[in-house]
Amino acid sequence: MLRYIDDLQLRRNVHRALNRGEAFHQIRSALFQVNGKKILGKSENALEISNQCNRVLACCIIYYNASLLSELLTQAEARGDEKLCKQIKRLSPVAWQHISLLGNFVFCENAQNLDIKGIVESVLAKFD
Repeated sequence: MLRYIDDLQLRRNVHRALNRGEAFHQIRSALFQVNGKKILGKSENALEISNQCNRVLACCIIYYNASLLSELLTQAEARGDEKLCKQIKRLSPVAWQHISLLGNFVFCENAQNLDIKGIVESVLAKFD
């Protein structure tokens, strides 16, 4: 406890970790609210499946965002844009405002892969 009080960097690290956990809970809450806050399922097994599906969707959104940010950082570094690199490093992949949570999600193996590199290139082209 005394180390936490004395060590500024430790306090910052703990605060960041707590913020990440809270952000994850917020995205899961946003996904839960899509159903009008209705709990899906009557049995314990059905409730667990619903909870795990919510968690998978949250992780998919975070993975998508992390992939975009990673490619954006790679391209910004290749361009030598230090200012953009610093801004990207401050962004969190736990965001969902740019993703429509309404509608049907279809997960299948034969779907075409997203062109993350192409998406990032088109975004960067708008800023040139």
